Order: sequence, then structure tokens, then C-alpha cells
Amino acid sequence: MNGKREEQPFHIYETIMDAPVKLQSWLEGESLERVREVAEEIRKRKPKRIFTAGTGSSYMAALSEAYGFSEIAGIPSSAFVTSELRAYTPEEFSDDDILLINTHSGKSPGDVAMVKVAKDRGVFTVGITDIGGTTFADEVDMLLIGKDGPKKEMPATRTYSSAIFRTLLLAIECAKKQGSLYRAREYERQVTLIPGLMRKQLDDLDKTTPEIVKKLRTNTAYFVISAGTNMSTAIEGAMGLTQGTGMPAAGYNVDEYMHGPVQSLKSGRCVVTVASPGPFHEKIWRFADIARNIGAAVLMLAPEGSDAIAHGDIRIELPAGIDEVLTPALYCAPFWLIGYYFSLENGFNPDILSMEKSEFKKSGLAEMKKYI
Repeated sequence: MNGKREEQPFHIYETIMDAPVKLQSWLEGESLERVREVAEEIRKRKPKRIFTAGTGSSYMAALSEAYGFSEIAGIPSSAFVTSELRAYTPEEFSDDDILLINTHSGKSPGDVAMVKVAKDRGVFTVGITDIGGTTFADEVDMLLIGKDGPKKEMPATRTYSSAIFRTLLLAIECAKKQGSLYRAREYERQVTLIPGLMRKQLDDLDKTTPEIVKKLRTNTAYFVISAGTNMSTAIEGAMGLTQGTGMPAAGYNVDEYMHGPVQSLKSGRCVVTVASPGPFHEKIWRFADIARNIGAAVLMLAPEGSDAIAHGDIRIELPAGIDEVLTPALYCAPFWLIGYYFSLENGFNPDILSMEKSEFKKSGLAEMKKYI
């Protein structure tokens, strides 16, 4: 990171506003051709299962990637924290499988160790990363590598959405090669709309988010509620809220939240509901009414024109017309700006987060990360 910047834009702001350009780059040229090459290799191998893995935001990306491969390509897929997959490797993990492993830097010892476990089992490995020339990049069988290199800021904005986006494209290409052409073409049509929709969404939210933050800043805890493909959005969004507010925040499946954690809900706490299109859409907006009745503030994120949008105290309309399985690549964008403007409101440095604080420097956290 190139030092401390005192005024907007910070590095993270530039990264947020440039994210649609990074997504668009995967729809053309060498990047798209590389996606097709990896898809062809997967087709040849006819895998029984896809394992997706990552740590931190890379694990959140892996969650939505597993849904993408299961629903789009029809290949049973599961997501794992990289260290847990390494520690508790399933007995059936074998040459019938593919491992998609997400890592921005590729420099965590755990990433390389997991690739070696996979190779010992005969598993074909695909690395989803943004930095070449690392041991990780050399060890995996194939790479889907971004062109932007190391981040200047700590939060994983572009790396998160870009990892999801390129993997969704990979799932679509696999579906096309496996004969599900009509359905794959519809997914392809929709996914090409996402960079433009994100561009408009970010431009609009950049004007309104500071006022949203002012309305929410007095809350002492934040709960992000969703389900299905957007559990990744809920957990990643909660991480951004924690970073920006300095308060506890957590992402929950709507049913899991109602069976226990809801007991902590009260006035002075905020529920953020992500009501994506799909089987949980109505349940999520109905829960928003419950939260409001209890006295919590509710920020509703839902597609424009949906039944859900009216059920929030504060509302963010998301682009409509995108299939649920594709939405995680798009629905992360509001949380980027919410976290960013919360950081400014609280006087935090949004590029460095808490890592500049003396207690964090002395805590041993940096050393602990070496063992992940």
C-alpha cells in the first residue's frame, strides 16, 4: 500500500469505481479466450465434482462459485475454506474432481499446500488469482489470472467480484460445451450486462450512500440477511460493515437467523436484507417486517420493482432482470460504498482499516496469518 492518503479518493475508492472496467475485460480478448481454454480442459476431464476454495473474501467468492457451477454447468460443487479443505480432505477427493482455488496474492503458505494435496490426489487444479510469478501460480495446472497485479488497499473489492465473474463465465462456457446451449446462451446474455449495470449502480449510489450512512451510523450492531447464492454477499457485506463501522456485523441465512440469533435484535441495531430473486425472496422481505416491528432499523436491498423493496426503512434498488445465480457478482457493489463512506464518517483510513492501530501491530495477527 502506497502510504496514507488523507482525502478522497483513497485507493479503495478508485478501485470501487473502476470495478466495472475490470469485469468488462473478462468479456473480450485474451481473458475470454483463456476462460474458454480452461472450460475445454474441464470438459475433457468430465469431473464428477467441483471443489471451490479460498480464504477470507476469496472463500466468500468460492461460495457463489460453487452455486454457479452446480446450477449453470450442472456439476455438483461445494465450497471450502482452504485451510479446512486441507485439514479435513474428503476421502473421495480424487482424479474425478476439479479444484478451483481462489487467492488474490497466491502468497499464503496454505494456498500452495492445498495445491500440493490436490496434486497428490490426482485432482486437476485451476488457480483464480491476480498475481503471476508466484509459487502458487507455478504449481496449479491452469490459471485464470487478472491483469491488475497487487492491490494498493487492504479490502478485497475488485478481487472478490472479478473472481466470481470470471468463474461464472467459466461455468457458462462449460455449460455450452456440455450441450446445455440454450440455457447457457441466456446466462451469457445476462452476464454481459453486469459490468454496465454495475457502472450505473455505482454512479447512482455514490450520490446517495453518504446520506444512508448518516441514517445508520448510530446502530451498535449489523446483521446482513440473505440466502442461497447471496450468502456470499451477506457474509462479505457484513465484513465490509465491520471494517467501516468498527461495530460487530455478521451475515446470516434468513432461516438460521430466525432460529436463535434473532433474540439479540432490538432498537439500535440494524438489519440489512438482501432479497435477491429466487425461492427465498418473499421470506426475506417478510422477515424485514418482523425486524422493523421489533424496533431494528432495516436497510432493504432488492431488485427494482420487486415486492420486497417497500419493506425497508431505507432502500437500495438493485438492477432487475439478472438470474439469481449471477447476482453475487453485482450485489456486492452497494456494500463497497457503504463500507467506504462509513469509514470516512468514522474517521478511519479505508485503505488500511485497523492494521495501522498500535494494538493490531502488536497483537501477533500478522504472524498468525502465516499459518492459514
